[in-house]
Amino acid sequence: MIAGSAGPDRTLERLSKELAGGKALLIVEAPSLMARDKADAAMRSCGGHVEHKPFL
Repeated sequence: MIAGSAGPDRTLERLSKELAGGKALLIVEAPSLMARDKADAAMRSCGGHVEHKPFL
């Protein structure tokens, strides 16, 4: 279950369907842009899909 969204979010709706289909979701809270970029590269090297959701 994905919670905490104030309104409809197409990205979260798509993720919810993919999770229901058996895919995994990994959330990384990186302490810096460099750490984020390293995490992105690691995920992509394993065939993962990377998406960034802006925080307001």
